[in-house]
Amino acid sequence: MNRPSSAAASGDRNLRILALAGLILFILTNWWPVITGTLSEQDLKVPISKEKAAETAKQFIQKQYGPAETLNTYVYYQAQKDVIGYLQRQDLFEAYTDRWVKRYPVEYYAVEVTEPESNVRYTVNVHLSEAKVVSWNSSLPSEGSESGLKAAESFLKKQGYAADKAILDREESGDGVFTFLVSKFDMGGSRLSLEVRTDASGVITGFTPSFTLPAEHTSWIAKQDRAAAWMTYAGNLLTGAIMAIAAIVYVIIGRKQVSFARGIFLTAVYLIVNMVNNANMYPAYKAILGSADASGTAIASVMLIQNLFFFGMSVMLYFSFISGDQLWRQRGIRVWARWQEADYGEHVMTAMKRGYLIGLVILGLQQVLFIAEGKVFHVWSTTDPVSSPYNMLWLWVFPFAAWGAAIEEEAVYRMFGIALFAKLFRNPMVAAVLPTLFWAFGHTQYPIYPTYTRVIELLVIGLVFSYVFLKYGLITAIFSHAVMDSILMGLSILPYGGLNTMAGIAHLAMPAIVAYVIYRLHRRFRKSPPQELPQMPAPPRPAGT
Repeated sequence: MNRPSSAAASGDRNLRILALAGLILFILTNWWPVITGTLSEQDLKVPISKEKAAETAKQFIQKQYGPAETLNTYVYYQAQKDVIGYLQRQDLFEAYTDRWVKRYPVEYYAVEVTEPESNVRYTVNVHLSEAKVVSWNSSLPSEGSESGLKAAESFLKKQGYAADKAILDREESGDGVFTFLVSKFDMGGSRLSLEVRTDASGVITGFTPSFTLPAEHTSWIAKQDRAAAWMTYAGNLLTGAIMAIAAIVYVIIGRKQVSFARGIFLTAVYLIVNMVNNANMYPAYKAILGSADASGTAIASVMLIQNLFFFGMSVMLYFSFISGDQLWRQRGIRVWARWQEADYGEHVMTAMKRGYLIGLVILGLQQVLFIAEGKVFHVWSTTDPVSSPYNMLWLWVFPFAAWGAAIEEEAVYRMFGIALFAKLFRNPMVAAVLPTLFWAFGHTQYPIYPTYTRVIELLVIGLVFSYVFLKYGLITAIFSHAVMDSILMGLSILPYGGLNTMAGIAHLAMPAIVAYVIYRLHRRFRKSPPQELPQMPAPPRPAGT
């Protein structure tokens, strides 16, 4: 192998300096409370296990309604994302944590308890860090009676509410459902109410604290969510469909020159990773649908639709691979190394090493963008049970999703997208910005507000990925993306202990492991005389400009 040129060596040296700066920024901004020892009491609390939550719920049901021969349970994580978002937006979350989180948690384990003999179902909400029930509901009928109100008032008194603290809202009460307003709750413009359900004999069938948020906030959130939906469906999925059609058209036009074998393996990796991740999200689908609607059939339908979507995306990905490769080769530019090349293994190892450096640079850049957006736009986020690590069957599997995202997004929006728009508009900047913008639109439904700030952040990061692709090629771009996501996802599962901690560490090293395996396999099965790989050209200008 030839020694790298002085320009390449200098570039990698600068890259190492930027990577070190990015790593320092990432550590300081994410672990400053750990470094300074200023973690709050709530931060230090360790969640109880799902098994402990299930046992707590079973004991509660047996104490409340009498012994049962068999009780089946299923546990998932639930969060009141709207309430959390409001507290974050109003900078009230710390005050809420200090005063109210023990009694009215907005995050908890939802335990579905079923009694097979009677077919009665209960949903028991257990505190996330303490083995205690905070609320529950049941399929037992609620019926109005003279004894119901007295039973509800007696129940609240046992819970510590005097008559002046929990005032009956007669307009919202009736038919065995009694709503009490908590007068002492003061958290911005939000109101806390307590709903107590009783049956005809005055037995308590459910207890649910709930928060009412100001109309201004809920209206603003609705507008933000509608804008995010439009950006996702019109700005990302529609343009993605148009790009997929364009990829197929270009393959048909150039069918005599394209290599139909290219991209099959990576497309298969993408599809398998996403289908496994879809199965992994079973508890999340329970949380989305709610216990009343989360039947096995309903969840199976949702998962089937998701798998069909991933299959459609894999078709788009495959044609993007072969069409993008052909479009670049027509211009005489090599952006994707081939297995048949003698130095392919070394190329992959170099791409991996640069990928770690670039991934750290982007992580540092992302922290800068977060800080800037927080200062300028007062960006805030909320907790979404859909993406929570608590709502995964196999937490250690979660970080593999990094590879699905890296493969699909770099192939579709960088390799094919840039080539397509360069051909259509003959302008390098437009060719990089347009597909990056469409890619950014697809990430606006994350629970980060205002939603347009996500577009700004990802437009900047996407242009960096575009530069990486144009300078170093597809494989380096994929490794850079996979490194960034693997670090974020791997670190997210480290605190959960046992297998998850070991898996988190393994995922941090996964890009290096993948590259080394490819390198060894290539050396084993490709014994060709070494040849110099052509240098990746500078960002190309479309023909005619």
